[in-house]
Amino acid sequence: MWKFVESRGKTWVGRVRSRNEDVFSIRPEFGFLAVADGMGGTSAGHVAARIAIDEVSSTLANISDSRTLQPDDLIEAVVHANSMVFDRGQTYSDFAGMGTTIVYCIVDELLATFCHVGDSRGYLFRKKELKQVTKDHSLVQEKVDRGEMTAEEARVAPMRNLVTRSVGPQQTVLPEVTNAELQPGDCLMLCSDGISDFVPHPEIQEVMDAHSHNLRFLASMLVETADKHGSTDNITTVVAKI
Repeated sequence: MWKFVESRGKTWVGRVRSRNEDVFSIRPEFGFLAVADGMGGTSAGHVAARIAIDEVSSTLANISDSRTLQPDDLIEAVVHANSMVFDRGQTYSDFAGMGTTIVYCIVDELLATFCHVGDSRGYLFRKKELKQVTKDHSLVQEKVDRGEMTAEEARVAPMRNLVTRSVGPQQTVLPEVTNAELQPGDCLMLCSDGISDFVPHPEIQEVMDAHSHNLRFLASMLVETADKHGSTDNITTVVAKI
């Protein structure tokens, strides 16, 4: 089983929010990278994000101990996490209605399998070109798909934060799985919308191109670039070198 050779993550509360509701995780032992962006009052968003990532990672870690992970395993892990977040919200009034996005990937040999719910994103950077692997589950993405606005218009639209899928608020969830074939030297990047809603795609690509040789600095520069663009959200990224 072939994993990423190096990885780094960084999260920052940002300049506007009082709490950081983003969570990231890196589990090199089974090629796991994840970012979640929680939603809810008081501390509920962070709780939802933490539960989702912990449940997904522990479920997949247990399976990977005995066999190779399959796409259905990634889906079922999110379904299980959704039940845990939903049940917590039903049990405690402070957590009622809480939810979270999640994007994660499993790197196995030269294949990255992404699974996501919501608008946290997964990217693949190869030879100076950045490709968005996941597609947002959001109202503005649906408008882009229907040809009613461009991707750049969607990035700055007032309704850009309205997601159509999330983990936790409902009893059911519909994760999406996407595969990306890898080559040595590729770089994977996951992020919350604190980056993708504020930094244009070409500029993210420029940052990746300039700093992918130093992942610690790359993660910091992605966060710093979002801040320079006036990000009003929590800012989180995970990067990994293949």
